[in-house]
Amino acid sequence: MHGTYTAHVLPRHKTHGTARSYTAVHGSATASSVCPTWSVHGLSGDSDCCLFLSSTMHNPLQEAPSEASGVIAVLSSPPRKHHKLDVSSLRALPGSDLWAFDMRVKLGIFRFKFMVPVVRLNKDTIVKHGDANHVRLTDARTLDSIARNTSIPVPRVHNVFSAHNKAWVVMDYIDPPLLCHVWYQLTNEEQLSSMHQLKGYIDQLRALQPPEPGKVQAVDGGTCIELRLSSKPWGPFDTIADFQRSYGYDHVREKYLQFRDSFDKVKGRVYRTVFTHEDLGPHNILWKDGKIVAIIDCETAGWLPEYWEYTMCKFGGPELPTWWALYEQVMDRYRDELTVETDISSIFLPCVELWKFRVL
Repeated sequence: MHGTYTAHVLPRHKTHGTARSYTAVHGSATASSVCPTWSVHGLSGDSDCCLFLSSTMHNPLQEAPSEASGVIAVLSSPPRKHHKLDVSSLRALPGSDLWAFDMRVKLGIFRFKFMVPVVRLNKDTIVKHGDANHVRLTDARTLDSIARNTSIPVPRVHNVFSAHNKAWVVMDYIDPPLLCHVWYQLTNEEQLSSMHQLKGYIDQLRALQPPEPGKVQAVDGGTCIELRLSSKPWGPFDTIADFQRSYGYDHVREKYLQFRDSFDKVKGRVYRTVFTHEDLGPHNILWKDGKIVAIIDCETAGWLPEYWEYTMCKFGGPELPTWWALYEQVMDRYRDELTVETDISSIFLPCVELWKFRVL
């Protein structure tokens, strides 16, 4: 603990009154001379520490307490440097660390009432947990990759590990409201501004270079998630045609003749794979003071066909007609592909009235 500390000083025998403030310009809380003018008698806490000190010499910068007096100093340490995140493998949390983490989770649930699938640990962090089909090491790798390669505001991952037959991803807790909750409180100018900000972030994702162009896969080359059709990860696919075939393109075109014209329009089109969030609607955007402050829920992201961001935005989150109208004005549009996706969804998700999304 080196750095600049502010010490709020009280005389030994005084339990009330105004505290004096001193500044220790350097020193270590583990040494016998935290400050050249004080000696350490006790230490408690970790980052915000309480030190029991006594003065041994005059402080030339400020009036120090008398030589016989004791003081209590509350030290606020400088911000800690975080170690580089290790996402090379999903490590198991060892015994003592697991016990300590379990206690943090229990206290977090008791204090904040966040339980499934997210537990709030303290005012700054949450942990997302689940089985291999819902929370994966890939999720942490995705957030880490976006943070390293773009200026897109995403939650910072602090740790990722396995415990109790589940994966756990510890990340920033970000407080501002979802854009969908405040959308109708924004002015027309603010709504348009939010869309242009979003387009800038999407453009950054699309500008990233795929490690294997044309291959549909997650950021680490693994499986993808598409929650509309499957609760389990699927893929990866060597080509976009393989992806479309697995998704049901050929099946729907051959069996459902009423949709054949829409499929024929896009048949044979060549697409790039670009990095895609896949669920980038107002329900996954945090907004404050005229700015997008975070984009969340990136577990479905990966290298996907270039039309995928546009088409999937239509189906995710709450229905906000004015939001979608602005989205269509600002973003790159793939209306033929949207019609195909609507046809597929109307077949595989018959309980959802997706007919109203069909592009005429």
